Amino acid sequence: MNRTKLKSLLKDYSYSDYKSLHDKYRAWLTPEKVEPSTYFPCHKGEIAVFEFRCNEEISFNNEQRNNDLLVLVEIADGANAIRDYFFDVTCDPKSKVSGIAHTSAQIYRGNVGAHRGDANRPCIRSDYGFGTWYNRTDSAGNVQDLNPSDEFTAVPGHIGINIHNANGNYNSSLGCTMFDSEGAYQKIFRSIITACRNKANIMVALIDAPDFCDITGIKEDAEEKEADNANT
Repeated sequence: MNRTKLKSLLKDYSYSDYKSLHDKYRAWLTPEKVEPSTYFPCHKGEIAVFEFRCNEEISFNNEQRNNDLLVLVEIADGANAIRDYFFDVTCDPKSKVSGIAHTSAQIYRGNVGAHRGDANRPCIRSDYGFGTWYNRTDSAGNVQDLNPSDEFTAVPGHIGINIHNANGNYNSSLGCTMFDSEGAYQKIFRSIITACRNKANIMVALIDAPDFCDITGIKEDAEEKEADNANT
């Protein structure tokens, strides 16, 4: 499913719809790729993040730049009132460098912090608690390890995949999620994450968009699926 169709489906989502997506995805994933201490927000001022990767899991943005979707869900005035914000992003690295990281589909616990220690670049960090599942590729783009469980750890110094702004860079070189628009990051995303109530426990769900129909039970006929694949 491509980003345009995903946006069309999600724009009318209510709190219960997002909560249902979270619950279904949590049950659909293999248990080890769900951080057990995460929860879906229910109090005013709390947020949740859904990322939809609109290409194959191992990608270098060489087909279409920044073709992924990030949805930030903010609880407004109780569990039935939300504001959701849509951002064009990339979840993938750009370089075929030995050891480059590709974040795997998962639910992890994010926290608000400074990207690379820069207080002017607040981000949502994944290097908290149990860490982040990911794959690594070599200089030819081949996967080195499909199941790096030894890196899924709370030991200090483990991998940190952040959600942050591009800051003038062309694209991510490490596998972090980066915004296509600096303005959208500065004017909307930054202000919301720095004011949210659940800074130490933000549910972040990275979903491979091709799996969305399977997770939600939506039926997509063969003709639509073929068109989605052609436009991804």
